[in-house]
Amino acid sequence: KIGLKLVKNNYRVININYSSKNNSIENIAENNLKKELTNKYTDTDEKINFVTHSMGGIIVRYFLTNNNLANINRIIMLAPPNQGSEMANKWSSYKIVTDTIGPALKEMTTEDSSLVNTLPNLNFEVGIIAGEYDKKVSPELAKLGEMKDFIIFPIGHTWIMNDNKVIEATLNFLSKGNFSN
Repeated sequence: KIGLKLVKNNYRVININYSSKNNSIENIAENNLKKELTNKYTDTDEKINFVTHSMGGIIVRYFLTNNNLANINRIIMLAPPNQGSEMANKWSSYKIVTDTIGPALKEMTTEDSSLVNTLPNLNFEVGIIAGEYDKKVSPELAKLGEMKDFIIFPIGHTWIMNDNKVIEATLNFLSKGNFSN
């Protein structure tokens, strides 16, 4: 739903699919995100915005830390585990869950040494939207020190990207650099 709304507002949308089952965040960033951007982003004058959900925000943070990409405009993260996830702490202790979700789960715990907590600050305009009823990533753990704007909506984790108010806030941030009208 959010992708269609972005297209209707004259944004070019590139959906990047990945499987976390057998991949680390590093592998997904380098093998999926980098490959897709290399194949589909050919106009180096075109501004690039990222709109991510959950682990996608961490993949973009990792990618931008390790790759020089020109013309980044803004980054919007929906329910990102930027400081980890308490659910990742719990789930990563169960082999059946780590076998299903993959090695990226352990990289998103709240431990100081986890990947999410060792990534450096982003030097781009970042807006973060969190869900008040998110049981996977609490609003406090979604935050980044360098974020330009932050907002919480009364929604859960899984479908945050389909909420009309979230979509409206995303469009506002993309065009103006803040979530409000």
